[in-house]
Amino acid sequence: MSYIEHLFSNVDQIAKDNRAEIDRYNKELEYAKANAGKEGFVSKPLTQYLIFKNENSAKVNITGNVKFITTKNISNSDLFKKEYVDSLTKSDRQPSNPTILKFDVPLETYPFVLQPNKSAIINYSGFTNATYDGQKISGLSLFLKNDSSVDEVVFAAKDPSKGLAVYNQVANTPINLSTEYQFIDDHGKAISFNEDKPAIIGISSLNHNNEWIETIGSFNFDNVDINGSAISKHGDKLYSTRNTDSVSQGSKYNVSDWDNYSKSLFYYGASAAVLKGDKVKYSIQTQPTGSFQYGIGQWSTFSSDIATFVIHPPKLQKIKPFVAQCRKPKCFNDCEDCCCQELVPNDDIKGYIANLRLKLENAQSYVCSIRNSSGRDTGEALSRFAYFTWCFLKNYINLLAYIIKKR
Repeated sequence: MSYIEHLFSNVDQIAKDNRAEIDRYNKELEYAKANAGKEGFVSKPLTQYLIFKNENSAKVNITGNVKFITTKNISNSDLFKKEYVDSLTKSDRQPSNPTILKFDVPLETYPFVLQPNKSAIINYSGFTNATYDGQKISGLSLFLKNDSSVDEVVFAAKDPSKGLAVYNQVANTPINLSTEYQFIDDHGKAISFNEDKPAIIGISSLNHNNEWIETIGSFNFDNVDINGSAISKHGDKLYSTRNTDSVSQGSKYNVSDWDNYSKSLFYYGASAAVLKGDKVKYSIQTQPTGSFQYGIGQWSTFSSDIATFVIHPPKLQKIKPFVAQCRKPKCFNDCEDCCCQELVPNDDIKGYIANLRLKLENAQSYVCSIRNSSGRDTGEALSRFAYFTWCFLKNYINLLAYIIKKR
């Protein structure tokens, strides 16, 4: 295979891969439409342009009016008891190593105590996987404020896509933690989400049991209900009006059937949040039912993993654009982008030729505009066109010399 054939075969392969991606997208779209009325699916197809999950190597920096808990291992079941939390070692400085919070799956966290009306800022950086519409996301800033009347213990996951866990230790007292997320691109600027290219976050694991009702409130995203989920919108809140944890108490399923990422019924306690603008705001709110002698808690997820089927846009490869180096920025003092530019060939032969053709067409249009609208005589127009044509041929000679050299 010759050098030129090799270059053109690469272009053909990219075109073939792009067609396969478009076919894949169309099949996903048809699948979503066909299942739109079924349990576990949303009522209309959703396309996901956000990738935000598995940021295990993220760096975490927490500042604010907080007391850090430095204990290495903490059991979820003990965090409702004031005497237990009071016994934990605390510090004004963020520990260098995370604390393991023992859920069903151990979670690496940085726990701290946040007093009423106090705030904290968690800055995450060093993301390796997160993108929005192909644009890299390098980190995020998370602003927290305790809007309840008692201390709250916040567990900020080392991987921000694992969300937050919040507890208090006072019976019959609600949790109310305000959150504000802002994603940052690799230039340090805030990313703004466009509704035409949806960024979707999974709202999940919202329980309603005999001790408390877990709620998401005061949110600025667009909620999309999942068919068959117990979670729906009530005013400015998302929650279930009936028990979600026990069939004997009125739930459709037992909590062990659905409350885990790996469960096919995970959608039962979930909803979907379509983000908009450059800040994501909501409150983690848990309402006690009055029958629990200790405090209450809530784990709030925040990732692009949704508990329902979503479509992913086609990942189309781009042929590297031809870059022209303009060694003569203007010719005749009034032509900004014409064929008199001397172009430097590269491996994108097709792009080079297309660029030359475009510039010749631009030159022809430019000459016509002189002849028809500027009042200049035909002789000047023809003179300029002759010069443009010479530049065009010179660039073709450059191309041939480049090909011979590469071979």
